[in-house]
Amino acid sequence: MGGPFKTIFNGYGQPSLNFHKEYNLTSGARYRFRLRSYNENGPGEWSDIDEEIVCTDPSGLSAPEIISRTLTSISVEWKPPVFNGGCPIKGYALWVDDGT
Repeated sequence: MGGPFKTIFNGYGQPSLNFHKEYNLTSGARYRFRLRSYNENGPGEWSDIDEEIVCTDPSGLSAPEIISRTLTSISVEWKPPVFNGGCPIKGYALWVDDGT
């Protein structure tokens, strides 16, 4: 981020084409995009800059649910997060306090 912009799509002569998918980006990296339109007089003004992260933090994880218990143990299960952040979930970590 912060480096020079480079052209990743040139749709000159294709005015109905207003979509592009960029590949081989680095997960977790921040990218900035800006856009410019052209007509017969040349380029227009630059768009505002849109800053995006390829893969963000997962969100929408509900609390774990108790599925069984004994005098000295508790078993819990959970559902996957509602949004995986755009990348596959690689695993989970479960924490517990000291019970006091």
